Amino acid sequence: MSLDGLPSLSDAAAASLAKHGGEYLGLYGLTSLSDAAAAALAKHEGYLFLKGLTSLSDAAAKKLAYHKGKLYLPDKFLKKIKQIREGQGKA
Repeated sequence: MSLDGLPSLSDAAAASLAKHGGEYLGLYGLTSLSDAAAAALAKHEGYLFLKGLTSLSDAAAKKLAYHKGKLYLPDKFLKKIKQIREGQGKA
């Protein structure tokens, strides 16, 4: 499902979208994501496209690190999530 023109996303909408059984969620229009929305979207099992993000809290990154599908984020956030995942693997 592509919702690339969506400029913002409520926590409740994120929870509903996470239940979408489609192969991917395209949310390129989002520039930020709350911690609760990140936690909800992390439960989506398909591809997750969030390439428009310009900010991402550490707490939101930790939630997205649990996403089991493929994540498409700006490089600086992918690096942050990779570091989080590597840290979880050492524990």
